[in-house]
Amino acid sequence: MLSSDGIITLPLKISPTGNVLIPAVGVISIDKMILHDAFDKIRKRCLEKYSSAKINLTLVNIRKFRIQIYGEEESHFKRVSSISRVSDAIGSAQRGGKISNKDYRWSNKISKRNIFLHRGDDIIHVDLVRFELLGDKDLNPYLREDDIIELSYILHDYRIIGGVRRPGNYEWVE
Repeated sequence: MLSSDGIITLPLKISPTGNVLIPAVGVISIDKMILHDAFDKIRKRCLEKYSSAKINLTLVNIRKFRIQIYGEEESHFKRVSSISRVSDAIGSAQRGGKISNKDYRWSNKISKRNIFLHRGDDIIHVDLVRFELLGDKDLNPYLREDDIIELSYILHDYRIIGGVRRPGNYEWVE
């Protein structure tokens, strides 16, 4: 922090309960906030005490937490951070199951288009194919503590061949 009194460097730690104690400023609760919002809140509180200060915040260590992923072969937990997105968490998910597919009504591949992110009482639909094609980051949200990712198998897919830009197999979703 740069102020008229000089330069002050304070290494701060976030408690397990999500609080930051800044001497002469007080305790700031940033639990379950995304990084950008947490920095804004800390900066605002510091400026209330030191109105002419220039506040610089740097993150040194990123806290990791566990999320649950279920729906493919089995349920499991994965350690992620607040800068991880859904695609980071499921990048290593199994791409085929042990379940028999004798009726051929579905494939043994995990859907990249029908992913559901359970966040509290909300269910967020995630479509990684649209994210890859359109670059819309809302289709691949950041993960938060207590998130649960639900995966499913591809139920309907079609092959497109011929004089098209992107021939291949595509999953059908409504």
